[in-house]
Amino acid sequence: MDVIINKNKIDELLTRSVAEILPSKEKLKQKMLSGDRLRIYIGTDATGTSLHLGHATNYMILEKFRQLGHEVIFLIGDFTSRIGDPTDKTATRKKLTRKDVVENTKTWLDQIRPIINLDNRENPVKIMYNHDWFSKMDNKKALELAGNFTVQQMLERDMFEKRIHEEKPIYLHELFYPIMQGWDSVEIDVDVEMCGNDQKFNALVGRDLQGKYRNKEKFVFITTLLENPITKEKMMSKSMGTGVFLDFSAEEMFKGIMNQADENIYQLFVDCTYLPMKEIIDIRTKLENKIADPYEIKKKLALEIVSIYHGREKAVKLFEKK
Repeated sequence: MDVIINKNKIDELLTRSVAEILPSKEKLKQKMLSGDRLRIYIGTDATGTSLHLGHATNYMILEKFRQLGHEVIFLIGDFTSRIGDPTDKTATRKKLTRKDVVENTKTWLDQIRPIINLDNRENPVKIMYNHDWFSKMDNKKALELAGNFTVQQMLERDMFEKRIHEEKPIYLHELFYPIMQGWDSVEIDVDVEMCGNDQKFNALVGRDLQGKYRNKEKFVFITTLLENPITKEKMMSKSMGTGVFLDFSAEEMFKGIMNQADENIYQLFVDCTYLPMKEIIDIRTKLENKIADPYEIKKKLALEIVSIYHGREKAVKLFEKK
């Protein structure tokens, strides 16, 4: 499939649900306008059986890249999840067995199928597993990778500083996690890594390694996190089992969206629906000026999201019941 150069689509792709692009949005835009075919990946660790709406934002963007002709990769972190990403954790994650990981990922592809075309043959999505390379990595290579970074660099992370302050343990294997996630970029030889802001540190480690081992600049494409704008708490968490999950029934999904705080409405429209931004901004204006009922707007939000995963007919029936 040839790369499609559509300035309007590129502008929206680099703006909607985007928190930051490193080294710069303009540099990535120029790369895309040049017609270069980019290799883009997003990785997800197998810490739970269900993916949530926060993950969906990334896959929706990944599909937009695919439709423009770029090569996209869905990486399942079936090896790194057994270490446990310390990101945003004030305590060590529970270690998973290989059996746990396999069980957790059984239905993942079915969960994302409504938002990313896994059956397209002209420009197929590649599914990869980092067990394929980490299970073959020897101690010599692991120590070589560790030699690219200092303990001080790893300990700069907020969650480690907090644990030190609270006198909670930090295990050596947790310091290796960013390096291992970073090595994924080198193994896949990517041009762009997509991630949430909570993964920025790990993605930048990968940017360093890609430069050192491939002499190649990697873009870090950071998407917005679904978090409450007032409390700053995450709306969704796979490892904690909170939020609206993609394997929910239509009824559970509708109810889960209706249970979201009113202040979450705008971002959920932006990040989790296909409504045009002009319409979403109009909704926000009406809410801010108190000329729209948040309950009714939330019903519309639930209608849009449930339609994506369960079809319009089921969504309309639930909408009319409420």
